[in-house]
Parts: sequence; C-alpha cells; structure tokens
Amino acid sequence: MKNRRLNGALVALVVLSCAFAALVPISVVSGRAVPITDPVGYPLPTNPEPVLLGGELRVEVIAGLGASSWTGGLDGTYGSGALTLINSSYSSGLWTVFFGVSSDVYPALYDLELSWSDGSSSTEYTQPRSVWVLEEWPETLRVAHVSDFHLPYGADILATYVYEANLVDADMIVVTGDIVDVETIASSWNYLQDITGRLGIPIFLLPGNHDYTSGSVLFQKYGGLKNYSVVIGDFLFMALDSDGGGYIGQEQLDWAESVLAGNPGKVKFMGFHHSLLSSEFEDDGGAVKGGELEGDWTDIEALRDVMYFTWGENIGLAEELLRIIQTYDVKLVMSGHVHRDIIYVLNGENYFVTTGACGGGGPTGYEGPRSRLIELDSDGTIRLDEYALAGLFDPPNAIPTGELAYYYWGANDGSGEAVSARVMNGLEMALEDASLEFLVSSENPVGAYSFYPSDPGSYAVVETDAGHLFVVRVDVSAGGVYDLTLAVDADGVEPSVEIGFPDEYLEGALVDVTVSLTDSGWGVMDVGASYSLDGGSSWTEFDAAVSAIVNRDEYVVNLQDVILALDVDVSSAPIGATLMVRVEATDFAGNRGSSEESYDLGDASPATYTLSVDSSPVSGVTVTVDGVVYETLFEAELVEGSHTVVVSDEITVEGVDYTFTGWADGSADLERTVDLSGDTDLEALYEETAAEEPEPESPGGGIPIPYASVAVGLLLGVVMLFLFRRR
Repeated sequence: MKNRRLNGALVALVVLSCAFAALVPISVVSGRAVPITDPVGYPLPTNPEPVLLGGELRVEVIAGLGASSWTGGLDGTYGSGALTLINSSYSSGLWTVFFGVSSDVYPALYDLELSWSDGSSSTEYTQPRSVWVLEEWPETLRVAHVSDFHLPYGADILATYVYEANLVDADMIVVTGDIVDVETIASSWNYLQDITGRLGIPIFLLPGNHDYTSGSVLFQKYGGLKNYSVVIGDFLFMALDSDGGGYIGQEQLDWAESVLAGNPGKVKFMGFHHSLLSSEFEDDGGAVKGGELEGDWTDIEALRDVMYFTWGENIGLAEELLRIIQTYDVKLVMSGHVHRDIIYVLNGENYFVTTGACGGGGPTGYEGPRSRLIELDSDGTIRLDEYALAGLFDPPNAIPTGELAYYYWGANDGSGEAVSARVMNGLEMALEDASLEFLVSSENPVGAYSFYPSDPGSYAVVETDAGHLFVVRVDVSAGGVYDLTLAVDADGVEPSVEIGFPDEYLEGALVDVTVSLTDSGWGVMDVGASYSLDGGSSWTEFDAAVSAIVNRDEYVVNLQDVILALDVDVSSAPIGATLMVRVEATDFAGNRGSSEESYDLGDASPATYTLSVDSSPVSGVTVTVDGVVYETLFEAELVEGSHTVVVSDEITVEGVDYTFTGWADGSADLERTVDLSGDTDLEALYEETAAEEPEPESPGGGIPIPYASVAVGLLLGVVMLFLFRRR
C-alpha cells in the first residue's frame, strides 16, 4: 500500500506538471558566458591553484582514455612561460596532469594554456586567471572579503569594487555567496565573467541561496565549485556550501573535518554564506551589533539567541559545525547573506565576520556597498582593517566601496615613453602597498627611465613582450592624493584646452559645454573650470575632474585624451547675456594650459515642432491636447517639451461603437505624455465593438475551466496510472 500511494502521488504530480507546463515560462542561460568546469575541472578562474616558482601544478581535465601529448603554458600581463610535463594519470573519465612551473616567470596570476591529443583530434584550451604563482609562501596573508553581488543588479558596484581591488592588491579575494540574484538570468553570468576578468588578483567564490534558484546547476557551470579547500603554504582556506536551506549538511561537515584533520599546524580560515552568528535586520531592528562571546559547542543552546534562525532550526548541525571550528581552531569564519556588518569574537580566539552586501541592497540604515581587508599571520594572529577596528561592535564597520579613484595618463601598453598615475584616496584609512603598473617602451633601456617627482623606493621591473613593466608599491595616506610619473624625458609642453558650445541655444535649456583636453607629454593631472554670466564680475566653479570610466560595460583606466561634458544652468541670465567659460589644466610636470571662450545666449525663442494626432479606422475622434478638446485629425505647432494627449476608451461615430485598442507605436495608455523634441505623429487605433451575446450559465460559477488542458492532463494521468499499475 505504501508503494501504491507513492505511485498515485507521482501520477498526480505528472498531471499537475502537464497542466502548468504551458503556463510557467522557464528562462535559460544563453549568450557569451563560458562554462568553466569543462573540460578543465581544476584549477578554475574562481578557484585558482597556488603554486611556487619551480613547484608542481596540478590540473584536472575531462578527456578520453586515449588522451596524450599533454603540453601546458602560462600567459598573462607579466609575460608567459612554458610548463614542463611531470606525469599524468587517468581514472573514470578524468585526467590528473602534473606540470612543473618555471622559476623564470614573475609571481602573479596567469592564464593556463593547455593542449592534448586524443586519437586523430587535438584540443587547445585556455583557463583564464587560474594559476596563482608565488615566489615564496606568505608569512602574512591579506584576504579581501566581499559578499552578495546579486548580479546582474549589482554589476556596476562589482565593477567599481574590482577597479578598487586592483589598486589595493590584497593577496586573495573571498566572495561568500549570492553571486547572482537568479541563476537563470543570462546577463548575471556574463557580467560575472566579464567584470572579474578585469581582476589581477586571485578570487575564490562559493554559493549562496540565490545561487540555488535553479539547484545551483548553473552556478557550478559558470561560477565554479560549491565546496573545496586550498592550501597556501602555512594557511588552509575552506569554502563550504550552506546551500538554499541555510545550513551545512552532515556529509559536508564530515568532509570538512577530514580535510582539517589532514592539515595539522595550518592557520585555518573558512567561508560559507549563511552566517552561524547573525540576525536579520528586520528581526532585531538593528539591535544586534556583534560582540565578544564566551561559549562552547558542548553547550550550544547557550548561543541560540545569537544564532541565525536557519542554524537554530538545525541546532544539531550548528553544534557539529562549532565543534569542528573549535576542535581544529578555525581562526576566521567569513559569511554574508544578511546584508549587514556583524563581528563576533568567540572566547577571544575565533572571529565570526559577516560583511554587508557589495552589490545587493541593504536594510534600513544601509550605507552602501562594503568590503573588508583581514590579515592572517602564520602564527594565527588576526588583524582587521581600520574600519572594522574603529566600529568593531558598532556597525556598519566595513570599508565603503566607491571611495577610491585612480587613472593613468598614457597608452600604458608599451608603446610610449611616459606614463603618469594619480591616486585619490577618499577612505578614512591609509592604503599600504597599493599597486601601480607602468608599461613603457622597451626601445629605451630600463635605466633611461626615471620616476617623478621622486623615486617610490619599492618597485620591480618585468620584461614582457610588450615592453618594460614597472610594478610599483606605494602608500597613500587617508584622504590623500598620490601622483607618480615614469618617463624618459622631461616635459616642457603645456596641455591643450579647447572649449566647445552648442551650435544653437534654446531658451530655458541647459547649455552643454564640452572641454577637450590633450597632452602629448606626461598627461593632465588637474583641471579647474568656471563660468560667468555677468561679464566676469563673478565666477562659479564647475565640478570638473579627470577620471577613469568604470561601469558594468566599460573599463577605461588609461587615458590619452579627455572630453569633459559640463552643463551650465543659465536660467537666471537675462535675455541677450553672454556665457563666459574659462578652463585651466595642469599636467604632471606642472605645465599649465588654459582657454577662455564666450557664448552669446542671444535673443532666443523656444523651439517648436509639429504634433499630429490621427485615429484609425475612423476620424473625428475626440482628442484632448494639454487640456483643450479637439477632433482628429489634430495637427499644430507646439513648443518643445512635454505635452499631454488623451483619447477616449469608447466612442460612437455615425451610430457605430468603437473601442480603443492602443496606439500605433505600441503604447496602450489612454493618457500619455509626449516629450516633443522633433516632429511627432501619433495614431490612435480603434476597432468596431462587437454586439454582446448572452454568456452560457455556469451552475456553480467560479473560475472558468480550460477543458482542453484538463483533457490532456487526464489522458496523461490515465497513461501514467496504467504504467504504474503494470509495475
């Protein structure tokens, strides 16, 4: 009987599935996102392999038994190098291949280039940003922690974070889940791969509940592994999966314990999405702020009040997780999910750090996207960033995203003899060992280049096919500005400034002023711009500055010329006044170029355009334009700007009833606003109203039944029932 009931339930499920199949659209990922786990299952761009110079690199490839002739190489910004095949082995469709890494490449993040043969065919494959080469294992590991991108909605914020992260240059970035908002939105994975492709730093992802909206199938295809471990010298990082349910299952906890037990003596840190110790803002109204705790896994109930509810509902698993953390002394546990900053320190030893969203929204009082910098020493010491220390138990206490800016002036691609950089630190903390990179022409020897205004002291030179790459480490004070130029020759040429105005001024409109800046020497550093409407008696400053262009679709950090768009509100100026604009640009060598231009506002009159409103298939239909009633065809010259057009839902013309069905341009609104900026033709569409026929009575009323769908469902149900009965 138990099996038969189950079979009957399955039949009902099949019938319901058939009934809803035509009603529920299913979105699938398509477009330019590239699967990253096939054919190379490891390393990944979201889980790169750390390896020392001269060390061994492990690669896992899905290929046939006959695969052979394995070759590999590294390629990236810092040059390229061949890998030496050590050995390879095959098991159950998976090849494990070990390569030796050359001692000659520069320590950095590289693409892995592979090729192999399989019978008569050969394969070449590149796994981007998947090999993390180090000169030596770190004594201190600087980890950047971010969470909850919620792509595609957080794509611009992610782009800003990546831009800043390249400057800050942590050793690694850990992202604790909710990479996307909905797995099946294709642009989410496109943006993830495109934007993180700009990174020069190893990034490690793990999933959150939003990455489970399609069972995490697409996360595993485009985002990477759900759980894994990484050894970085004296450090062990573990990425765990709290999945869509908000807790880690026993099987995964068993695996985690086996890995931890197999790595004694390592400084251990881990990440998973649903924090063990946290709360939803909506539940506590902001009262939860973190703090110092005393507690032990043997009395897990004593911690229930500070536990996130999904863990509280699975208290046995919470006890097991805490037992593992305390038994193996996991120093740092990073999480996200609640979109708020919360730090707990348990027994003064174990840090539970939850970081607000860096892309998704936040609760009441949310102060924008944030991240953290956390340092771990090889002796187990944990150091938090200045924002965390300043507000340790008084959140928000993470680093705000969007407070750093920098740009390079010059091609910075090895073709020029001068590159300049400006860094503007808007944070309330200093930047230490921020990374700047200058790629200049190798037609001149390295010794021909000099730094201005002074030598930064800490830099390395990498010889690449493109040119000399100077990798510079600099410190920038809190709120400070740092400028640096690398050049062969001095610069005595002033920058060029050109001011442009519209061909025609329209009264009441803003005046669009364009400022073109060029500099053939070291590049433009500062710009000052102002305007006057009273003949120069008083001047108003523009908000004009040279800046990089960074968003979800663009990443322009290297500038060679700039066009600034400045809008001037001249509404207070009398008719016939003159707009005066002056601009001064200073380059990195201190040379100054300036320009001043005037623009006659004239005796301008507003622009007018023709608005035409017709109707089909009948004319003579009532139409209201800006509150005045007309009949179609309406046509008039109106002033540029917004106008309101209204037509009737039902009309009668010569005894025939008509019903409005929409506008020819696709709008369905009876009342619409027209932004008149050119001649515009509108056409209201009507159809003759059919005579009403009496509806058949339904004995019970209620929701109409889709009889055809029901018939199909019943037929499938009968077939399935027959099949189950035969079993």
